[in-house]
Amino acid sequence: MVGSPELQSIYLPYIKLKVIDLGINGTFLQTVALVLKAFCSMKDSVQQNKNKELCEETSSMSPMKQGVMSTVIVVMHIIFGVACSSSAGLQAYSGYTGDYPSFKLVVDDRFDRFDETLWTKGDCGFTEPASRFVPDNVQVSNGTLKLIVNKEPVAKGVCSEGREIGEKEYSAAEIRSNSRYLYGRFEARIKVPHKDVASGYVASIFTYVNDIPEPYKWQEIDIEMEGGRPNKFQSNLIYGEGVWEWWRTREWGAFEAQHIIGPAYEWKVYAIEWVPDAIRWFVDGQLIREIKESDLANPETWTERQDKPAHIPDLAQQVMMNFWLPNELIAEHFGGTWERNVYPMVTTYDWFRYYEYTGD
Repeated sequence: MVGSPELQSIYLPYIKLKVIDLGINGTFLQTVALVLKAFCSMKDSVQQNKNKELCEETSSMSPMKQGVMSTVIVVMHIIFGVACSSSAGLQAYSGYTGDYPSFKLVVDDRFDRFDETLWTKGDCGFTEPASRFVPDNVQVSNGTLKLIVNKEPVAKGVCSEGREIGEKEYSAAEIRSNSRYLYGRFEARIKVPHKDVASGYVASIFTYVNDIPEPYKWQEIDIEMEGGRPNKFQSNLIYGEGVWEWWRTREWGAFEAQHIIGPAYEWKVYAIEWVPDAIRWFVDGQLIREIKESDLANPETWTERQDKPAHIPDLAQQVMMNFWLPNELIAEHFGGTWERNVYPMVTTYDWFRYYEYTGD
């Protein structure tokens, strides 16, 4: 009923009378409502900012005017379906509210700019890619974050982590959060390149830590999309103690799984919900997978034999997003082969949100 013609026809004449009593023209109020509704539904970054200004403008008003404006906003919400909320201007999926019991919104990045207080651009790499992360391949434009893979030589050199990275024939992109987060809900709206022009890549959002003093603990929770599986995504938990090499974490078990979700090259909202005793993965609001602490000792959850006990991660972690090219040794098994890749390739992130776990 909110915003329905029936409510408008019933209440609009009454509201016109009341606002005329206040010295406000009813037609003007209706026009303002329509404009505000348009702003609240738009994606463009400039319109988002204007919407925020409209929604926050009452803070500078007198208490009496704030009361009047609050009443007007409520009435406009009832009649026109207008609301100034934390999700205003956010494109997601039908029914998305952005509200979750036991979780409080802390970070809401719409990628109107690259926020250096939140993120650092990566310049390193790791064993599996045929590419190296290059800061210039992280770009923000038109209210989106773009991570780019390109065919271009990248000279060997020492990266910001103090590691020497060998020469690569392809460049890639990564961002890492400056803060670390312990438990919470991590959401991002993502679109990978179309399958007709990209058959080999890995795009991701994940949490990660492996630099705690001895004994090192590798803890990682993944969402990964692959060029070789354009209709799926991979959920994964990686756990290990005292190891830096990925293959050695398999002693604690392997927990990756692929899930059919339809074309990953169409916009989708991916989410990780991480609490002390469980991890949950969502796509467009639908629960896809859950791992509980009790599941980690169950052989049915293992991809490979588990020789040592794994646990739900319990260390604060960085949030990472990256887009890279798998090398030819692993491409057939993970990421996909390159025969349809057209460079540059782009994975686009529309927004990112972090909700702190309150445990309520």
